[in-house]
Amino acid sequence: MDQLEEMLGDEDEEGDGGGGVVRFCFQHAKQAMRERGCFVSPREGRSKWVEFDDWILPDLPVQTKILLRHEMAMPVSAKDEEGYIYVHEMVTRLPTSLRTTHLKLGRSIHPITRLSQWRSQCPSREPIVRAIFPLHSSSSALGGVGVSGALRVAERGTRNHHRWERLVLIEVAGRAEMEMTLLGGGGGGGRKECRDCGRVHLELFEVGEGAFDEWVAEVVERWGRWCADVLG
Repeated sequence: MDQLEEMLGDEDEEGDGGGGVVRFCFQHAKQAMRERGCFVSPREGRSKWVEFDDWILPDLPVQTKILLRHEMAMPVSAKDEEGYIYVHEMVTRLPTSLRTTHLKLGRSIHPITRLSQWRSQCPSREPIVRAIFPLHSSSSALGGVGVSGALRVAERGTRNHHRWERLVLIEVAGRAEMEMTLLGGGGGGGRKECRDCGRVHLELFEVGEGAFDEWVAEVVERWGRWCADVLG
C-alpha cells in the first residue's frame, strides 16, 4: 500500500502530480464491497450506472478491488488530456536464474522520448518496448512494433490518460504482489532503486515471466476502454 501511495501520490518522472491513495478502515471497506456499482459522470451527457463486476476481475485482492471502485466513482478532471500508456520490459544484461522479469509502466504524451531517457539512464537493463497503448493499427495485438519492425505509435492517445494510468497501476500492483507471493518472490514492487543511476524508479514491477502476454496487456486495454468509452 505504501509503495502504491508513493506511485500515485507523488510527482511521477514526468513531473505531474497525483491524487494519492485513499485508505479505508475495516467498516468502510466492508461497506464499499457491498455496492454493486456506481454512477459515473462522463465529460458530456448524463451520469450513467455501471456495474463493478463488468470491469473488476473477481480474483483480485480485496484492497485492490476497493481502490478500483473508488477510482471508478471519482469525477474526471477537465484537465485530463489525451496520452499513452507504455510498457517496457527491463531485460537484464547479466545472466540470471530467476524466472521473473521487471515491467515498467507509465503514462506519457511523448512515449518515444521516455524510451530514449531510459536507455541513456540505466545501463544494466535494456528497456524493450512491449507495447504503447492505444496500439497503432499496424501493431500486433501484444506489441508496439509494426509489421516492418519499426516502432509505431497511434496518431492520437486515449483521453483521460491520467485516470487511465491510476487504474492500471492499482490493478497491476495488486496482481503483481499476489503473483510474486505465489512465486516466493519479493512481493511485486512498484519502487526499485537502480544500482547504476542510483534513482528510485516508480511504476517498476517484478512479475513472473510471460506476465505481459498473460495478463498485463489485458489490464491496460480494459481500463483504456473505460476511459475512452465510459468517461468519454
